[in-house]
Amino acid sequence: MAYTYEDFERAANEAGLMGQFSQYDLDLARAHPEAGLSILSLKKDYANAKTAEQRALINEAANQVRSSYANYTGGTDGSQYYSTGIAGTVGGTQVAATPQQQKIDQTIARIGSFAPFEYEAAPTYENKYESAQKKALDAVIERPDFAWSPETDPTWSSYKKSYLREGERAQANALAQASAGTGGRASTAAITAAGQAGDYYAAKLNDMIPTLYKEAFDRYLKDYDMRLSDLGAINSQEQLDYQKYLDQLGQYNKDRSQAYSEYQGEYGQLGDLLAALQGQDKTIYQRAMEQEDRKRQAHEAEVAEAYDAAAMGDFSRLEALGIKPNMEIINQMALAGAGKYTGAAAGSSTGGVRAAGGGSGNDGGTVDAAFKNVVLETYPDGVVTNPDDWQALLSHYDEETLKAAGITYNPGTQGAGLPNAAYNMAARGILENWQNGKTQQAQQGIAAIWDVLNQAQRDNLRTTLTNAGAGALFAGTGEPPAGDVNTGKPKTAEGLGARAKSIYETVMAETSHGGSMAAIQADVEKRIRDGYQDGSISEEEADYLLKLFGYN
Repeated sequence: MAYTYEDFERAANEAGLMGQFSQYDLDLARAHPEAGLSILSLKKDYANAKTAEQRALINEAANQVRSSYANYTGGTDGSQYYSTGIAGTVGGTQVAATPQQQKIDQTIARIGSFAPFEYEAAPTYENKYESAQKKALDAVIERPDFAWSPETDPTWSSYKKSYLREGERAQANALAQASAGTGGRASTAAITAAGQAGDYYAAKLNDMIPTLYKEAFDRYLKDYDMRLSDLGAINSQEQLDYQKYLDQLGQYNKDRSQAYSEYQGEYGQLGDLLAALQGQDKTIYQRAMEQEDRKRQAHEAEVAEAYDAAAMGDFSRLEALGIKPNMEIINQMALAGAGKYTGAAAGSSTGGVRAAGGGSGNDGGTVDAAFKNVVLETYPDGVVTNPDDWQALLSHYDEETLKAAGITYNPGTQGAGLPNAAYNMAARGILENWQNGKTQQAQQGIAAIWDVLNQAQRDNLRTTLTNAGAGALFAGTGEPPAGDVNTGKPKTAEGLGARAKSIYETVMAETSHGGSMAAIQADVEKRIRDGYQDGSISEEEADYLLKLFGYN
């Protein structure tokens, strides 16, 4: 199914999300309605998302739609314009990038291929003195406590032998000398003298013990100091090696930081370049849109002038614009001449139409040939059967002039029926109720308008609903089910009071002008309910109007 911008606009208004579309997204929807409807659906999902992660994924999906159709994204909230510059296929058609977009392509490709930052590994430290340090430290920590004994001291043993030998020699000499005075016999004095000589040397030997103890303890302390000195020397050398490593690591970090700054600078330049190119592309886009606006305004003026000419009987300018004159255009010119028409012309996407004269018609004279030809294209026999068309013709010429030109009015079996706008609105409401599972409301809607429809409208409604799978609403008889939904209620607009009739006529005019259906329905519902509350509209009139215009 081919969608139109009007489909998108109607759906966005009904969802209440039209105001959330940026101008860029509206331009995209105008060029590709299906893309606009896709983004609308995603905006609905975004509004219902529960978490920031869900909203981010939905926004990314919307940006993918924008990028695939028009080579741009909407940023984090969909309101911006960032050109992706990527050429591709849109709707099966290969789209080439502009020179500006090619530059963006190249920059994005450079960013995408930008290698991650790499640098040589940092130096590491290995303590080659670890084993020696442990051994030296163990020698200090595990050194046994000081202990000394004369019996285990080699110096004491040497002194002991020497002093004992000298003592024995002194005893012998003393005994010999003392015995010489007594004729060689050992006297008591001699023995005493010999003992004293031996005791002297024994005392001298004992006097060496403190000295030897001190010497042994000094040797113990000296050994301890030597071991500490060895450990200190090893530690000092290890500290020198570790400081050398720290110096190398510091230089490495400095060099790496410098290299990373250069890397970031180069990457940042690419980002700045991309931002500048996208900004320039945005400016180019805005200027192009301004040019399109000027073209559109010029076209609107040209269309308006063509309608002015058509009102004077010259349809050639409309035909030159590709607008085929028909009864719909005559109807629009009639409304415009009465100051009521402000909508778009048939076959045109812009501007309103204007017509000379007023609703009283042009009395006397003859019907312009071109004007007559337009009528005959719709009614070849010159017999107008649609009441709206006949009223439009009367706004240009009086009845006698039309008859003189062979144009007459005969509704025949067509009947007056509902005005087309009212019928279309009511039929749409009935169908929507059926599609939404509201069978009773759909049946009530049919019953509310059935008696005022002409035969053609009844046939059309029956066919439309049957094709939509809602034929059951007619219970197989071709007629809507009987009921009292209309009991005591107005059958036609003529049966309405002043306030209700005013609402009815206003809605007819607005829908005839091409107004937004969603906006009209919202407004008319408020008017009806206000009138019912203040007593100017009866319950029967309110019920009739609500069902007539497609409400539950």
